[in-house]
Amino acid sequence: MRRGAGMPARPGTAPAVEPGRARLTGRAAVLQAAGLAPDGDGAAGGADMVLDYAVKSQSYAKTIGRLTTPVHGATAVAVARTSAFDGKLLNEFRQLKEIGGALRSPRVVPLYSSQPVYVPSPNDRSRTSRSAAYLMKWIDGFHSRTDRARFDNSLTTLPGGKRDAALADVHRLDGYLRSEKTIPDLQVMLEVATGNLYLLDPGEKGLTPPRGRPHPYVEKWRGLLTGELAPHQTAAYDAQRVD
Repeated sequence: MRRGAGMPARPGTAPAVEPGRARLTGRAAVLQAAGLAPDGDGAAGGADMVLDYAVKSQSYAKTIGRLTTPVHGATAVAVARTSAFDGKLLNEFRQLKEIGGALRSPRVVPLYSSQPVYVPSPNDRSRTSRSAAYLMKWIDGFHSRTDRARFDNSLTTLPGGKRDAALADVHRLDGYLRSEKTIPDLQVMLEVATGNLYLLDPGEKGLTPPRGRPHPYVEKWRGLLTGELAPHQTAAYDAQRVD
């Protein structure tokens, strides 16, 4: 079973399965601009718009859900578990926007929120508390950390066009890391249908100056794509300290 966008459950955390309910107040225009709501759906202006999402995974600080209303398509929502984690989520959101806005940006998961939104906190049945959240594309594929084995194996078996797309994304990411910024806790999602590699969930430390040398994960991914490495030959890359 493939994992979807955002951040799959970390080892030792059980993904929740109950649906959540997110209310976005006065954000209909933002959703319509992103193609997530049709014009004239009754949610224009300052009216509330209710988005239902199924919870797919949880870490200690964040819940990832997938919107369940068909009109919203493949859309994910990242929500701070409680308001105590708003700062962490907002920092992550700012970093994704900064990386995506760079002149020579790597491929970043498409964001469907221009600003953070505030929704009922996950697992708060009273619906009285609010947590920071943002919307993004739901990606059907494998995560470089929590699905590492399937991620690595998939890189070695991508057909020609998809392999070319993945290699192009690796080159873009390598250039950014060498010349622009270092991204702590580097994680990407492989979209199996296209071969695209999407950067997501940058680390809590914040972006730091470039180090001017290859990142071991990037070198590993490049080697798997070119056939210079096999999955059983990557342990040394995975074991390196990178942050």
